[in-house]
Amino acid sequence: MSDFFAKSKHNQVSAIGEFGLCDDPPPAYIDESDKTKWIAIVINSKNKEVTFTAIDNCPEYDFKKEEDNYYKRCDGVLTFNTNVIFVELKQRKGRKSGDWLDDAVEQLQSTIYHFSKTKDSAIFKNRAAYIANSKRPIFTRGQAERMNNFFNDTGYVLRIQNKIEIA
Repeated sequence: MSDFFAKSKHNQVSAIGEFGLCDDPPPAYIDESDKTKWIAIVINSKNKEVTFTAIDNCPEYDFKKEEDNYYKRCDGVLTFNTNVIFVELKQRKGRKSGDWLDDAVEQLQSTIYHFSKTKDSAIFKNRAAYIANSKRPIFTRGQAERMNNFFNDTGYVLRIQNKIEIA
């Protein structure tokens, strides 16, 4: 595990075939049994050892902007082998997706930016980011431009869906 994630007091490991990510109450965490709480579903068909590190609501990750003003942070990060997946968890429903999606993208970009400034970021070759929404699990239309812009800005592939496959 890299030093960036090792400093967290909120690391959990799972190697089961399917588990969920929850944020009730924060900070975010792995749940292996109560599917009613799951915001994101992690499909781990090869039973790899996956570490989830909570970022948001964890003081060790307060990225200070200026006095009493902090950068936004995503909920957490999944890591395994040379893979890193930043995750933002949402529970929003409605026709107007722009507001919560814009907020989620900003949280992911800010966390990725701070992570990319560390030497640990070079360890990870496969990089992705997910916005998972339990109320809108599949988001298929109208987001290609947002995903392309995200990749151009961060170098990370963005997926807007609540199923995360561990390959």
